[in-house]
Amino acid sequence: MAEEKTKTLEEIRKEFNGKFKELLSLNTNQRIVYRLMKNLVRSTGHHVATTVLKREFRSLGREDGEKILEVFRIKENGVESAKKVLKIAAMMLGLNLTVVENVTVAEKCPYCGQYDRESFVCDLCREYCTGVVERVLGENYILVQSHKISEGQKYCRFDIEKLS
Repeated sequence: MAEEKTKTLEEIRKEFNGKFKELLSLNTNQRIVYRLMKNLVRSTGHHVATTVLKREFRSLGREDGEKILEVFRIKENGVESAKKVLKIAAMMLGLNLTVVENVTVAEKCPYCGQYDRESFVCDLCREYCTGVVERVLGENYILVQSHKISEGQKYCRFDIEKLS
């Protein structure tokens, strides 16, 4: 019986992996996070919710950065490694990456256009990505967002800059 259940689970896993891209359009994780965020703002106020969520998203970015380094066996901790880890993290977030003027940018965002307070969602995305960069390079680097889809631009662009 256990063997049959294992076989059934493997068949479901195989089918799931084949349909994963189609399922991404549901944005289930994003919708869950958004609903929790919305309720936190409603119950604690925008300022408290913003402070808590930014801190937690940055922490999550650091954790995910660590896991990406481990899974992809990235040893070097230079800016190029950070860019690679950041691209992988962006894909995990569901961002559609492309190259514009020799720079990798997020062309489509599953969050923009779906939620009110989009700039708040952008802030959380930036905090997550900052956590990823901090994990790879340390806190002497910052992530600067020069373009935002939520502000009507065609893509989101982040640049890694060293603090003076």
